[in-house]
Amino acid sequence: MSGTTNSWLARQRKSDLVELARDVGITSLDGLKKSDIEQQLDNFLSQNANRFSSDSRFTSYFNSRARQSPIKRESDVTPNRAPRRRATNKVEVEIPAATIEESDSIPSTTSPSPEPDSKQAPAPSEVLHAAAQVTQDAIVSTAQSAVQNVQNPGHALSQLNNTFSSSTLRLPASQAELAQAVESGTLAVRNRVTDFYRRSGIHEKAETVRESLSTVNSVAVTVAAFELYFLRKEVIPDRYAFTIPAVKLLGGMLGWNEYPVYVPDMFALVTAGFWIPALVWTTTSLILPSLFGYFFNLSVAHSNPFSTNSGPMTRRQSRELSKREPEYAVDPVTFSIAKALITYVVYAQGVTLGGWLDPDAVFRINGALYSGWKGVLVGAAVTGVSGLYDAVLRK
Repeated sequence: MSGTTNSWLARQRKSDLVELARDVGITSLDGLKKSDIEQQLDNFLSQNANRFSSDSRFTSYFNSRARQSPIKRESDVTPNRAPRRRATNKVEVEIPAATIEESDSIPSTTSPSPEPDSKQAPAPSEVLHAAAQVTQDAIVSTAQSAVQNVQNPGHALSQLNNTFSSSTLRLPASQAELAQAVESGTLAVRNRVTDFYRRSGIHEKAETVRESLSTVNSVAVTVAAFELYFLRKEVIPDRYAFTIPAVKLLGGMLGWNEYPVYVPDMFALVTAGFWIPALVWTTTSLILPSLFGYFFNLSVAHSNPFSTNSGPMTRRQSRELSKREPEYAVDPVTFSIAKALITYVVYAQGVTLGGWLDPDAVFRINGALYSGWKGVLVGAAVTGVSGLYDAVLRK
């Protein structure tokens, strides 16, 4: 008994070797080690090579034996019983030993020494007969293997795992291993996404933006920007620039139609049609309400530590009060109230403040703003409520 077994058998697990041994007819396996089972299988398969050479389960085994040295093959395989190969153009046919015995005229192509040129070449009919016999045996073996796999799915999975054991692809042995592999992949993807999110600094930037917008001034600026969005189309009208051509993909399922592109007419900045409405809106919505909010600033009076009920303040008290910065330079509540009153008087009642405001500009602004003067009143109410809510939270 040789001390070195087949390399393919050495790579198999003991349970797979036991199953293969029982399939070929070896039953006395109790108490044997893995190496002993490998040795028995190697000896049994080498002695019955004609019987199992066409079995798909032992294809890797016989391929491994074919890669061994010629000395080992000559010592393990019985002479005149070894499978022979007939090489043709781009086709390699494996001829069983039974066919070789029936057709002794076919020369051996696996002999270590070249044959003399005086030998007669095989007839084409003999080669075709041998190829047909090999094909028939392969079809029968494949059919038998398919029936066995259908009757025994566990054996089919074990056979498939043995087929890929020598490559990098390895199928999960059980449902628990499959679940563990899926969980490991999911955890790796989650860790990569979390690491990318942390390195991108999105969270810190979002916190900075939220802190900047969480003020009454930000609310007032947002309301003013909303009004300017609609006013811009009136004072700086759009002009046609070009057209994006239509694109149709997949028979019209994807794509878009022609889309004309308009851009603001910046030449309007040098005309009176822009400056007069812009100055009227700036005066009624920003300048006059800011003046009222600055002088009627309730936050300044609230921050005064000196009681006005005890009499007029001294110069020292006035200097100390001037050094204290008020909570708001412009009181947001007073600003909102003044803006609402001015908007109602100018845009709803048509007051021109002694002719300082152009009636045509007032009419254009009132028609351009969202919902006219009523929309401006709603914006003033929003900023006023925001100022009151902020004052309550500061208490």
